[in-house]
Amino acid sequence: MEHTQRWRLGVRVPRPLRHELSRLPLLSTLEQASEAKLIALMAPSGYGKTILLAQYARVSQRSCSWLSLSGEMADPLILARALAFSLQTTLPDLKLSRFERTLQDAAYSQDMAVALAEDLVDTPDNLRIILDQAQYLSKTSGEWLETFLECLPEGHQLLLGGYEGLPVNLSRLAFRDELMILGASQLAFTPQESTAYLSARGLEKEHEQLHDSLEGWPAGMALVSAQAKEYLSPAELIRGLIEQLPGEWRDRFNQVGPLSIWSEERARQIGADLPPGWLEYAARIGLPLAPLGQGDYKPHRLLLKELKKDLAKTPVAPALFAATGRLLEAEQDLYSALDAYRKAGACAEEHRVLYQLLFDLTQRSEHAVAAELLEPYAWQELPPQIQGLMMSIYSRLHRTAEVAEMVERLSQSGHDNPAVAKALAEWETDQGNYAVALQRAQQGLERPLLSGYDWTIRLHNAQLRALWLGGDIEQAWVQAQAGIQRIQSDDPVALAQLYHFAAIIAAVAWQPEAAVDYGRQAFQLYRDAGALHGMALVSWEVMNGLVLQGRYEEAWAAYREVQQVIGGHPHAFQWEQAHLLELVADLHLWNLELTEAAQTLETLALQTQPKRQDIYERASLKRYEVDLRLGTWSPQTDPWPAVGESDYGLLWRGMMLLLSGETEQARQSLEQAVDRLDGAELLRAQALLAEAELQEGREGASVQCVRELSAKLGGISLLQADMPYMPQLAQVLGGLGGGKAQPAPVRIPQAREPQGGHLKIMGDHFSLSFGGEEHTLSHKRGRELLILLATRGASSRDMLVDAMWDGDADPKNIDYFKVIVRRLRHQLSQILNTAEDPLPFRQGVYQLGSSMVWQTDYGELRQAVEQKDQEAVAALLEHCTNRFLESIGEEWAEELRLEIQDLIEEAALWISNEDESNTLGLEALVRLDSMNPMYYEGLIERLKKLEKSDKARIYYKKYLRMMVSEDLGKPQEYDLI
Repeated sequence: MEHTQRWRLGVRVPRPLRHELSRLPLLSTLEQASEAKLIALMAPSGYGKTILLAQYARVSQRSCSWLSLSGEMADPLILARALAFSLQTTLPDLKLSRFERTLQDAAYSQDMAVALAEDLVDTPDNLRIILDQAQYLSKTSGEWLETFLECLPEGHQLLLGGYEGLPVNLSRLAFRDELMILGASQLAFTPQESTAYLSARGLEKEHEQLHDSLEGWPAGMALVSAQAKEYLSPAELIRGLIEQLPGEWRDRFNQVGPLSIWSEERARQIGADLPPGWLEYAARIGLPLAPLGQGDYKPHRLLLKELKKDLAKTPVAPALFAATGRLLEAEQDLYSALDAYRKAGACAEEHRVLYQLLFDLTQRSEHAVAAELLEPYAWQELPPQIQGLMMSIYSRLHRTAEVAEMVERLSQSGHDNPAVAKALAEWETDQGNYAVALQRAQQGLERPLLSGYDWTIRLHNAQLRALWLGGDIEQAWVQAQAGIQRIQSDDPVALAQLYHFAAIIAAVAWQPEAAVDYGRQAFQLYRDAGALHGMALVSWEVMNGLVLQGRYEEAWAAYREVQQVIGGHPHAFQWEQAHLLELVADLHLWNLELTEAAQTLETLALQTQPKRQDIYERASLKRYEVDLRLGTWSPQTDPWPAVGESDYGLLWRGMMLLLSGETEQARQSLEQAVDRLDGAELLRAQALLAEAELQEGREGASVQCVRELSAKLGGISLLQADMPYMPQLAQVLGGLGGGKAQPAPVRIPQAREPQGGHLKIMGDHFSLSFGGEEHTLSHKRGRELLILLATRGASSRDMLVDAMWDGDADPKNIDYFKVIVRRLRHQLSQILNTAEDPLPFRQGVYQLGSSMVWQTDYGELRQAVEQKDQEAVAALLEHCTNRFLESIGEEWAEELRLEIQDLIEEAALWISNEDESNTLGLEALVRLDSMNPMYYEGLIERLKKLEKSDKARIYYKKYLRMMVSEDLGKPQEYDLI
């Protein structure tokens, strides 16, 4: 590999310094953070990030690779190669075969990130990959590192050391609790560490005063103990060094305060009046400057703070900050430019940059980030175009009260801004006021449009959305076609969105050929703009339109095309991938490629459970349908799965009921499905409903609808697979043309009721009952596994191990997991007295045996609350304490415990409000949280009102003891005589 010679020093762990302080508490924190996929040390210079990471690499029990980044690693290709070299230096036997294959075509660096991560799957050790000096990452190399981190196999860990504001998006990891950040406050010396360090450097006095004045800043401690050996505040330290600058330009040195990166050229660009060589001189006298290479330096934040404080007193400050803003804007550092313009008081420039940032963020659906940018501003003080964006952003974040206030004010005051018009139109559409929404959008189109952004398209799309959701599909289709013919734009994303919306409307209007044409144009425009998410989303419309026309080969080609684009980003596009994979399974199913359909649906189920229950449920039900067609599933041996009220659940239930001969119930379910589905699934539901009508002896509207669609589409080939289940419809329509040979029609017998087992998990202890008898599970981990499967459903081994060991994928845990499964399987077989495997492992997932339906008291309470069953709720609340799950101590159990606690509180408050003579709910709240005075007071008041004085006195004594022992203040007094 290239460049390895100059990387050799960069992959060596730094040696300890002579007076280095061992950071034992922080080292312990790092060692115990095994659940974090990324540990980021983010602080200004001088906080000991490199020293701490080096100490960790030297003392850690785990294998650690080290890489000190340099300026050239702003190039993601060089970063990838350097990281690979570091990994192979740590693990000489590591084979990077996938990664080396991607080096042959380096055009797309993200593929290298995926390949390098995948090469770490088979390593015998869990690696700690340390990247120091991460401030050298560019936006592009930061995105490369995000992809690498997302694909990094479980058990490996990345540690980053750099300045605050690294170009790496951490939100996804934070959401999954896979992130630990150590900032300046955590990295600063503790008082004990300051005393130890200063004593080692020969300073014996004023340790506490120095620690407080320097706020534990390690570099400040080093400067004080090495130079003055006396007390100096951070400001005095900085000012003492500035005093060493030459007098002729010392007073003008503050003019570089607005710049966060210093170079002599950048100082000249903002108009700083400093002589040649000033920067080299400042570095030489010891000012805290971190060299970045090529004459660039990063000044310490304390230095900048002092310079800005001095600069604010001078008349040149606004001009310097404004010039800095222009420089940063030219460099596309818009966030820093916005801050500079704000400090300069340059409102017009500030608002221009703010508008650009907000617009770009909303285009990428980064609404939370946009909202953070808006926090310093009162909406009344912003120009109308930003007010409009603000309304759209807050609407997406469901900040309804704030949006409603803006809508009321702007509606009354009038406006002439298209951004406001679009926001008002979207608001009215969301409120169901479709006619008003159309009027708002039209008003925006009649106003002068803002330069720089194509508001014509955006207002046109707002009109289409109002028409579509308002049910006026015919008019929406007319306007979509008119917009395509009339509107021109130089903005490829805006134009792509126009074609994308037209494709959606065409599909809803049963114009699949137009949907395909418009979708393909949108796909190409998104590709030209590099909008990968748009490409992934519109490809679904293209494939669906092709399927409706029976153009399966072209649908496969469309799938392969989009996979070439997003296939290298499995984590960044996991939900788009899931939707496309579901359509692939449908293609197999409708072509009666049943084995392929089964395999695809298994993959889909594993990818989406438990995070996307909607897709997981559809995948599971479609798998039952595949098994039905294969003849490997029947309710005689397996019960019908529990089916909710989801869109596809209604379709599936209707089909099963129809095949079971329960025509009336089938029709009712299918009528609901027709109202809620769209695309190919809507067509299937419509056809099944037509069959139900024919079996009832009438030719209703659904038969006519299918007949018209068949004529419009030139036959409906995707219904060929369903024809065995719709014999009367096939006869009426005279066949739908083409298709493969069909299996014989399937008639499904009535499902027998499965046996039931019951788990109690909401009380003090766990219990299992079957056949009216309680049984014991002696093995603690076995109980946990059973609860996981009963509450989560079928799960892969990785998911279960991850839950039971809080993300620790140590092979020993996996081996132990197999022992747990064997023990639990054996115990359940004895309890159930059955030859069937009670804990089967099929298609990569564990599940509870199909002959059993496992109920939990948690599920029963939820059902009772939903059904407003007071008697059942009261019975279940009587023994609720929610203490058993607390004893497990694992993260999954705590999440489940909190879910149950919320449900118990909801149930208790509901039953107390419903029946004032009932105290069970309030008593349950006291048991749930015996340290909450409000619960005691509410219960005592209720008992007193019901004249249950004896019981009230008992609880009042408990209440008094609790208030005194917990020191919660003066208790309420009650007359309970």
